[in-house]
Amino acid sequence: MTSTCETLHLPGRPASFPLDLRLDPVKVEERLARTAGYNLYSIPQPVRDAIRTGIEEAGLFNSTQTGTRTGARTGARTGNQTLHPTGPQTGIRGGYLVTGNFRIHPEKETVSIEGEPFHAGKQLVNRWKNADQLALVLCTAGEAQAQRAAGHLSGGDVLAWYIAGLIGNLLASAAMEELLRKLARDATARGCSVGGCGYPGNGAWSLSDQPRLFRLFPDGFCGVGITDGGMLSPVASLFGVAGLKRRETQDEPIIAMEGI
Repeated sequence: MTSTCETLHLPGRPASFPLDLRLDPVKVEERLARTAGYNLYSIPQPVRDAIRTGIEEAGLFNSTQTGTRTGARTGARTGNQTLHPTGPQTGIRGGYLVTGNFRIHPEKETVSIEGEPFHAGKQLVNRWKNADQLALVLCTAGEAQAQRAAGHLSGGDVLAWYIAGLIGNLLASAAMEELLRKLARDATARGCSVGGCGYPGNGAWSLSDQPRLFRLFPDGFCGVGITDGGMLSPVASLFGVAGLKRRETQDEPIIAMEGI
């Protein structure tokens, strides 16, 4: 398949870059509470405290004492404390590699990328069948959050370990959203739109394909490695493939995502 977009290849080896996550404190607490099986207003105090401690340990927010001030979109309030966003986080990185060397086989529900065949499933293959290029996207929340979780587990604090894992997953998800936004900005500058991102291990796409796909990146890209079983390391990392298509009109949407 020949690309009709201006080439988006990064110069030389694909470069990774830091991702600046600007997270909404209210949404972060709500998401962690919901993932733990509660809502923000009925969560048991020990779980609430563990969530607050976990996000402070992760350096996501600063906690300050308040008087009668109520929570707002700029700060999450529990009891008499309000969380305020800190500056950019360290260790959260992402990068992408774009290729026009791919073939779609709808009847087999497969895609071949750089000569490697992958059974991605009908849904993704149909999303990509009109793409001009594919972008391999990789991001990580870094090793620090995994180390914090391991430290809690070794110390016997299972609740803190669980919350630290949830925070790592949330950071990886937010990092991927920010990475796709950057890819969309870069693609727009070259007359392309982005859509149809899929991940090995989700839907019909088997996780067993991930090591072969991952090898298309240089060793150590974004500081991420992979096990023989296809698990990324650090564990709070995400790897996927998105389609790129030449935009026919300036009004064509670029990408739809729900921010955190």
